[in-house]
Amino acid sequence: MKADLHTHTTYSDGKLQVDELIQLAVSHHLDYLSITDHDTFEGVKLAKKTKEPITVIYGMELSTYHKKESIHVLSYFKEDTFTATLQPILDHQIHNRKGRAYKMLEKLKEIFAIDLNPAFIEQLKSVTRGSIAKEIVKQGFASSTKEVFARMIGDDCPAYIPSSKLSTQEGIQLVKQAKGLAVLAHPMNLKVNRLDEILQFPFDGVEGIYPNHTDKKAYYRDIAKQYNLFLTGGTDFHTFDDGKHGNLGDTYLADEDVEIFLKRLYEC
Repeated sequence: MKADLHTHTTYSDGKLQVDELIQLAVSHHLDYLSITDHDTFEGVKLAKKTKEPITVIYGMELSTYHKKESIHVLSYFKEDTFTATLQPILDHQIHNRKGRAYKMLEKLKEIFAIDLNPAFIEQLKSVTRGSIAKEIVKQGFASSTKEVFARMIGDDCPAYIPSSKLSTQEGIQLVKQAKGLAVLAHPMNLKVNRLDEILQFPFDGVEGIYPNHTDKKAYYRDIAKQYNLFLTGGTDFHTFDDGKHGNLGDTYLADEDVEIFLKRLYEC
């Protein structure tokens, strides 16, 4: 039994359409798939209608902020209990993301003389730094998104602006009010905050199985036990071979870990 609980589509900053992602997941013999686009459920709602032989789990990657660092909260739901509670917040987040994107474009022009056509901002449901990086490459101002993040829009880079003012505590509370599970995404990417400090927040799980860090699985399993959390995992798939995330099918949650996750999900 295999599950990828962290993927993205064109509804945020992924390359594939929903149906393309599902077909790819089926080709890799995944049993469970969660689409966790940034601050939107639009993609996963569409995916739930699939007739393909795979179980789709409602998910979303919520952007929060703690001590000058972006903290992503993976949120999972057994059914649509989230719209009434979360949609007004997400609409606000999406609005803020678009406003941030325009401000980042201004910085890119001022600092790097990169004059992007901003039309793509209104064409996307959820605009992320990944969206901006892809557009910089597409419009011919850089050779790779890796370069864009390293020099221009990565954390602490000259054109970086945080995406959210929603605190991590508030984000987790909203997820729980909507009868969902809150999981700390990619803890190995923390730079400002210590992991033990972040896990003082009332998370349900921690994403300890993640691309390029599978050798740390035992470490994160121990952390999960220490804090009475379950373990999750996935590829954080955005596009193929991007160097930052994983390719679908390469990293996944398996067997007993999937069973533990599903048990907690259906208890919500």
